[in-house]
Amino acid sequence: PVSQFDALLDQLEASVSHFAIGFFESPYLLGDPDAESPNDAWRIDRLTGEARVDRDLVPMFIVVPKETEAHQQPFRTTLYAHGYGSLNIEAIAFAGLVANQGVATVSIDAQGHGIPLGDSLRTLLEGVLGTNCLAPMGRALAIDRARDLNGDGTADSAGLFFSAYMFHTRDAIRQSSLDWLQAVRILRQWGGHPDFPEGRPWAPGEVTRGSRPIVFDGDINGDGEVDLEGDFDGDGKSMAIIEKPEVPPSNYAVTGLYFLDGTAPERAKQVTPSERGELEITTLLEMYLKDGQLSVETMGRGFAWLDTGTHDSLLDAGNFVRTVEKRQGTQTGSPEEVAYQQGGIDADQLAARAETFRKNRYGLYLKSLIDASHLDS
Repeated sequence: PVSQFDALLDQLEASVSHFAIGFFESPYLLGDPDAESPNDAWRIDRLTGEARVDRDLVPMFIVVPKETEAHQQPFRTTLYAHGYGSLNIEAIAFAGLVANQGVATVSIDAQGHGIPLGDSLRTLLEGVLGTNCLAPMGRALAIDRARDLNGDGTADSAGLFFSAYMFHTRDAIRQSSLDWLQAVRILRQWGGHPDFPEGRPWAPGEVTRGSRPIVFDGDINGDGEVDLEGDFDGDGKSMAIIEKPEVPPSNYAVTGLYFLDGTAPERAKQVTPSERGELEITTLLEMYLKDGQLSVETMGRGFAWLDTGTHDSLLDAGNFVRTVEKRQGTQTGSPEEVAYQQGGIDADQLAARAETFRKNRYGLYLKSLIDASHLDS
């Protein structure tokens, strides 16, 4: 149901920082993964160590929790498998729950498993996820390890995981253990690689299962443009800035606080009107981005960014500020308070400013700062 799906998205948004989907090749010892026999088993020469080895594509997704005061990186990690666990869609819900406890989740499809969806349902799933800026997730879920075993055009998930031939069943479980070993080996390499000290460059990719290629092009909202935005590799470098997108590709927003160097005036002279007929600050920032000179500082807990572009949002912002000031007994945006705390003015100058506003609450607040400093000393 749509309501349950929306509840799942709300849960993920509240507790999950990153959702990564990928694929890796794993050694496959049960024969041809696209034409597997239920009467087949691992063929290994125990004297020489030689074995019949093919390759199979294994889907994997990773869910990383949000950092909180109670839960910080590195996170504990749980392994979840579709096959001897549950459906990978249920694994997503499970990952959202354990993320609340500061636990990351890694999930893979076991041998022969997948979501039993036809092309029409897959297209519908991709469309629904696309409206929530999760189109890549939909494309990734379209690839699994299920095979059409009876020729009816529909994949048969888990059709060969258990069979009447006990050695095939035994080796299907062994194959899953081998897949996990490969997954863990790959994940451990993400800690750093001597050939990529600055991180690996991002590039579009394509994965093909059967006759259907799935393209991962960085196009989150389906408008035909790459929508990589924000600092996703932790080095403080922004990857893209998009002016007022109709569908935001991420949860990051530029608040309008910029610190620019002395080259800004000359760069600004090169800015031309946008399609909206305006001179955009985004154009100037993109110049710094192109030169590799744009860095980003994210605001953590305790910060609030409020939009005041409409009457409703202006009222919401005013109510928020009033509530914080009333509950905490502090003033938001007081130049005199900042100047006094930073040593820009002394107590006498602050008292003079308080006298200017003696007929309202702001004057009383400035006077309280002087009284509090006397108590501290």
